[in-house]
Amino acid sequence: MFDLECIVYLYGGFPLFALERYRFIDKYLDEKKQVEVHALSELLDVSEVTIRRDLEKMEKNGLLVRTHGGAVRIEEESVDAPEPDNQFTDREGNAVHLELIQEIAATAARLVMDGDTIMLFSGPLCRALARQLQDKQSLTILTNDIDIASGFNRSGNKRLVLLGGDLNPDERAVFGTLTMDDLQRFHVDRLFTEVDGCGKNFELSVHTQEKAMLVREGRQRTEEFVILCLASGFEKSAFYSFGSARSGDLLVTDRTVPDEIKQRFFDANLRMYTAPDIFEGAV
Repeated sequence: MFDLECIVYLYGGFPLFALERYRFIDKYLDEKKQVEVHALSELLDVSEVTIRRDLEKMEKNGLLVRTHGGAVRIEEESVDAPEPDNQFTDREGNAVHLELIQEIAATAARLVMDGDTIMLFSGPLCRALARQLQDKQSLTILTNDIDIASGFNRSGNKRLVLLGGDLNPDERAVFGTLTMDDLQRFHVDRLFTEVDGCGKNFELSVHTQEKAMLVREGRQRTEEFVILCLASGFEKSAFYSFGSARSGDLLVTDRTVPDEIKQRFFDANLRMYTAPDIFEGAV
């Protein structure tokens, strides 16, 4: 049975990752044999443009054939089609395993205590973290991400504050002068933000200027600054820098980070956690 209530129950009210949409569409096709763009748009709470992109990618992978207004199942799937179960593509076209995102989110969630006041900036790592926090008690969450906000609205024991500002539909978040002004009214226990690059000298960077400006401002309004970064982002730089990691900051990454990167952070007196570290009681 494919209905919106079922999806909300399974995913806690949060819109799905691209990979999760692919899985849903694949299962939908198994049962219905065909899909329509407008129906999927309503079921998954995303735009029809997003659904068309999903169908286009799945067609390239040999999983379906697009039709006018939808798609149909290919009865014999291509043996070369990649499995849609464990990875998706990031901004730069690199394959990222979903389990690594979930691993970072689970590790970061261990840093959040009941009763905390936290800030979650936009992006897939922070959205995954938000899902991990559903069982936490008496949290106050400040965010600029509309997906995080809509998911937490379903949880009665948490206070959710959505910053105002101009909506960026591609990022599904608000930015701009109003957001910056709004942010200046708050102070939190810890701020979580994901970065697209962490350079050799610990420079932190993201792909958009508006996010760089927002993170720079938010960094001044927290007791603890927590950086979420996939291991693939180390020794790389995105276009907009907002500063460098410094003593007192905490960086959470996945288990594939090379030992030499860990050693450089240790030598610089910077805290880095991966899943094995935190589950062994390092925090």
